[in-house]
Formats: sequence, structure tokens, C-alpha cells
Amino acid sequence: MIVRPVRAARPVAALAGVLLSAGGVAAAGTDRPAPPGAAVGSAAVPAAAPAAPSAAVPAVASTAGSPAGVPARIDTSEAGATANLRAGPGTHYDRVGGVADGALVRIVCTTSTQPIEGPRGASTLWNRLSDGTWVTHALVEAVAGRRVAAECAPTGRRPQGDDYPYRQSLPAEDRWWMTPRQCTSFVSWRMEQLNGYFHNHMWRHGVSGGWGDAGDWDRNARWLGFAVDNTPRVGAIAQWDPG
Repeated sequence: MIVRPVRAARPVAALAGVLLSAGGVAAAGTDRPAPPGAAVGSAAVPAAAPAAPSAAVPAVASTAGSPAGVPARIDTSEAGATANLRAGPGTHYDRVGGVADGALVRIVCTTSTQPIEGPRGASTLWNRLSDGTWVTHALVEAVAGRRVAAECAPTGRRPQGDDYPYRQSLPAEDRWWMTPRQCTSFVSWRMEQLNGYFHNHMWRHGVSGGWGDAGDWDRNARWLGFAVDNTPRVGAIAQWDPG
């Protein structure tokens, strides 16, 4: 089967160079995942979607020279509360900072991944800010389900020879929560390079996935809404079932 994230109806969310690294940072601010069945705009969170586990801490890439972005205000509706800033669009990326209720931020682009509760309801939208961090749109002073900036574009970074980051190390898990030096790990690296956001437990448009073993990738791709067919194309993932 051919999994075609690049040709999907909506682009995979881009991290614009944001990568995962080892470590851990405890969440201390506000960005509560919406419960299964919660209303998210005109859609609902699928009750069957599994919860995503915590991931390793990503390092936030520099955004020097990035657009100024669209101004917006943080609204937690809780006195003294802060909205979590994360290194990727979802709570499975670790907290890298916080921003106070009422603070002004600038939104560079937006993508739809994990639903989060907010004072005006739940939203699957996550905003990448001008400093490269991400905040849930549910805590932005705007209609929770309405975008205020364009969809985040693919990174467009090209592979540079044998650049796989685990050539000389073998941790228990890589930064995509795959097994290092396995086919799934290498493909995750390439998808992150070319398309941006990619993770074993990634969310897409309010749906939680789990890529897991290579034999399950076609089923997970369909579950997340990616196109799956038998036509090879540049940028697609070639996948075979066992046997």
C-alpha cells in the first residue's frame, strides 16, 4: 500500500524545524485535552481515539526572520493562570514555557491536531507563535473553532545524505517514539524532514493515532484521514503487510 501524507486533502502540520530531543519537562500551565465526545466546532472528538502518551522534550528551533504573525490575546479565564507553550502542536510534546492570561502573542500559522478545552469550548486548532512555540487555540481570545492564521506549510527541508540522527546511538526510543534503527524510525525521520509534524502518537484534526508496527501503518493512515492507495508518488510512504 502507498500512504500519501503529502497528497492528503489538508497538509500535515509543519514544525518549521522543531525537533524532539531527550529529557522531560512537567506541565504546569493550562491546556486540558478535551474528553471523548466533546463538541469541537461542528465535529466531535471520536470516542474510540486513544489518548496519546507523554513524549520527550523537543528543542525549539530558532525562528529568526519569521513573519511577525497575527496579534492575538491569551484568555484562560482563570485568574493567575498561564497557557502552556509547547514545542509541538499537542500535549504529547513537552511544555517549554508559559504565557500569562491576557498576554499578547503573535500567531504565524495554525494546524488542526489534538482537541483542547477552553473557556469558549474545545478546539482542535494549535497556533505556532513567532518564537517557534505552540499554544492551543482554545486559549486564544477568538472564536475557538476559527482560524486566525493560515495553515502551517510543510518545512520543505531536503535530506542531506546519511543524516539519520541515530547512526551512532541506540536509545530505547527515538524522538518519534519509534524503535531506533528500524524502518519505522527512519521513515519517521524522513517525514519530519519533508513534511514537519510527525510522531508515533500524532493527532490530526481531532483524531488520535498510533503508527506502531509497519504492518499497521496503512490502517492508521486511513484512521487519521491520509490517502492510501496503490500508486507510488514522490513523497509517499511505501508499506507492506506481513507475509
